[in-house]
Amino acid sequence: MELTRRLGAVIGSCLVAAPTACIDHPLKPVDPHGETTQSDTLPLSVNKDVDILFVIDNSGSMAQEQATLARNFERFIAKLEDDDVNANYRIGITTTDAGHINCGVTSPEAGGLVLESCLDRLSEFTYYGADHFDAACGSICEIAGLRTVPTEVLLGGEARARPWIQRTNAVTNLPDGVTTTEAFQCFGPQGVAGCGFESPLEAMRKALIRTTIQQQASFGFVRPNALLAVVFVTDEEDCSARRGLPFDQIWDPDGEKALWGPENRDDPQAGSDVCWNAGVTCTGGPGIYDACEPADKGVHGEAVDAADAVLFPVDEYVDTLQKIEDDKRKFDPAMEVLVAVLGGVPSGYSEGSAEIPFQDGQGDAQEFQRDHGIGPGCASAAGQAVPPVRLRAFAEAFAVPTEPGGPPARNLFSVCADDYSAALEQIAETIAVKLPPACMPVCVADGKPETEELDEQCNVYEVWTDLGGSSHRDLLAKCDVVDGKVAVPAGADVCYAVRIDADPTDDDNTHDDLDPTCVEAGWNLQFDVKRTSGGERPLGSRVEANCLASTSPGFDCAGQ
Repeated sequence: MELTRRLGAVIGSCLVAAPTACIDHPLKPVDPHGETTQSDTLPLSVNKDVDILFVIDNSGSMAQEQATLARNFERFIAKLEDDDVNANYRIGITTTDAGHINCGVTSPEAGGLVLESCLDRLSEFTYYGADHFDAACGSICEIAGLRTVPTEVLLGGEARARPWIQRTNAVTNLPDGVTTTEAFQCFGPQGVAGCGFESPLEAMRKALIRTTIQQQASFGFVRPNALLAVVFVTDEEDCSARRGLPFDQIWDPDGEKALWGPENRDDPQAGSDVCWNAGVTCTGGPGIYDACEPADKGVHGEAVDAADAVLFPVDEYVDTLQKIEDDKRKFDPAMEVLVAVLGGVPSGYSEGSAEIPFQDGQGDAQEFQRDHGIGPGCASAAGQAVPPVRLRAFAEAFAVPTEPGGPPARNLFSVCADDYSAALEQIAETIAVKLPPACMPVCVADGKPETEELDEQCNVYEVWTDLGGSSHRDLLAKCDVVDGKVAVPAGADVCYAVRIDADPTDDDNTHDDLDPTCVEAGWNLQFDVKRTSGGERPLGSRVEANCLASTSPGFDCAGQ
């Protein structure tokens, strides 16, 4: 959409963006170097909405890693709740247990969102008789019986406890006195009783599908107009395997064993080395390999077309998220889907100071090699982790620059680190950068040039869909300002506020300070939207604005 139209520099002309009568106001001198402009009705990203899906490995080796994630979560939340970001977030959690054929004794979440205090899930912290409850949960979580406060997902729909944490306009769906950090310290630890054939990509896909089905508890978690971020936490490679014939035979100890490691073909059951051998091809070696990349292999280990591959191709999962991103861009062309991985990469990988080692295990790592098909990508006191090849390729497809015009940042962090706070803060920072201020991308006219403050003349609308599928276009009221604080007017449940102060150091008020991003771009108006709980539009909405554009942008926006 064009943001401005050339209409010619006609002194004394009256320009309006909406079909209303001309607005009378004294004219400023026309800038001889400027253009007369008129704004279209423009979509604005003013809701600060982000939906964050954590896919957490709940296999037997993950107790310490789950504890580290929970302990360090405060840094992640602090960034999202910073005054400069003030995100309206939803946080959902599922596990890597998507229902592998070799894990018939587990209870796979299969993409279902899990939101129950780990203090109420004691049995899930035992692995082969070893109790990991204190390490992963008991030493961190302090709240048993924790549930969310009932909320609506569809406007006018049933209010019930949702399987996700949410915060809107600084109000959460948690019980009074419980912070998001405290809640995640109880909800985050997922136990160690899950399937050891971790399938994080398939778990993600199933989780996202569930959010679209009205009968599912997680329905509505992903909002159409919200940023989506997916964070994987695992010490294994992805093993998202197809079910049915002929694929089931490779997991059968009496079946096809071409993908089993030579030393393992007499074992009573398949191991994780089959996952590596089925989905990865390395060049160079043996010993140290030049590179390892995702590969589509058939049941006999041969290269095959994607439809015949034992593991679902990585490209299928990329396409899944890309479709979601494309749909979101119908609301906001700049919208992106973000991905991050806490996996088997060495510390320093995200900064570019270390590379993923692809090599056969030596010494103490020989047993790891036998079990996993490759030597460890990183190691810690808690154990060793498999270098992620499929997850790396998936994450890199959604890597974004940290600076405009810069190269995509590495969005993989070490699961072997004993502190995840820096990684979580960087992930949150990437999210924050994608929640920009809602600058009006046109120089707005001043209706009262005789006063110091900008007197903008705008109409702001919210477009949304109700429970019955009917579309609405509501003209929003302007928020009140009481004692320097923005408030929703009496009788309204949603309103808009404006920021017009390009020099925030000249007074004590902060509610109207323009974000530096708007100032640097040369704009003179920024919007915020404030809601009560009754103003939520759970199916997603977009906010649009049209404003009287300046006939003298060189004057009205000079120095901006």
